[in-house]
Amino acid sequence: MTFGDRLRAEREKRSIGLEEISSSTKIRKTYLEALERNEFGELPGEVFNKGFVRAYAEFLGTDPEPLLRAYTRELRVRTTSEPTAAGDPLDELRRAIDRACAARQPRVRRRLLAGGLLVGVTALAGLGAVLWLLRSRGDPPAVAARPVQPVAVSLPAPPPPTPEPSATAPRVDESIPSEEPVTPPALVAAPAPPPPEATISIGDFGVGQAVDNRALVGRTDRLPAGRDAWFWTLVVGGRPGDRIHHVWLHEDRIVRVLELPVDGPRWRTYSRQPLPPGAVGNWAVEARDLSGAVLARSEFLCVAPS
Repeated sequence: MTFGDRLRAEREKRSIGLEEISSSTKIRKTYLEALERNEFGELPGEVFNKGFVRAYAEFLGTDPEPLLRAYTRELRVRTTSEPTAAGDPLDELRRAIDRACAARQPRVRRRLLAGGLLVGVTALAGLGAVLWLLRSRGDPPAVAARPVQPVAVSLPAPPPPTPEPSATAPRVDESIPSEEPVTPPALVAAPAPPPPEATISIGDFGVGQAVDNRALVGRTDRLPAGRDAWFWTLVVGGRPGDRIHHVWLHEDRIVRVLELPVDGPRWRTYSRQPLPPGAVGNWAVEARDLSGAVLARSEFLCVAPS
């Protein structure tokens, strides 16, 4: 089984649909389908891909490490087994035609020569038969020559000579197009300046205990296990249709990747990460753009509940 087949089998064994996984992990359904089809080129990148596999496995309740190893093997196999680019089929066809024509040229010349000889012999035989018939019938009677009547040909009268302009005749300017036409300045349109590229940045961010009315509550760098951690970001310079990612890491390992929309120049986004009892240790959460660049990072410590 390929990596994608194994991933789909684990999901179907638990009777879970891709919509349910996408809704819970906030991973696009198209990314999940690409994982199951082994279409890794349709995914955003290596770091995100492994985060998707880990989140997929944790939602199914299975150990993510075997699936991550299967993903790495499948990626290596597909990378090394890509076929090399073949030659242009049109060039191959042209070369085959040229070889066939070169092989047939002597044969065609021989056939043309034989056909020409046959036509020449037939023509000579026909001419000899005509001469033999004429001689066998005797000399043909003389035909009186008819006088040739002269034919009168009327030639057109030559055109009258063009009078030369007198020295006193007014000069007339002719409209002659110049070799390089000049466009009036009013008709030259100045090139429009290119639209400025929008640059997304993070104006404010932090980790807290909750988000109320789109505002961070209880900003902290220490949270007990069994609670929820909230990461809040203020995105500056965004436009409708832009997106960012919140990437949650535990002990420098990605455990969750969330894609969040940005619909304005100052847009507040936030995400929640449960901290189960086994989540004690160092945590970090990053805000990244679609290219994977880190725009903001917060670190906090998850401690055992007192």
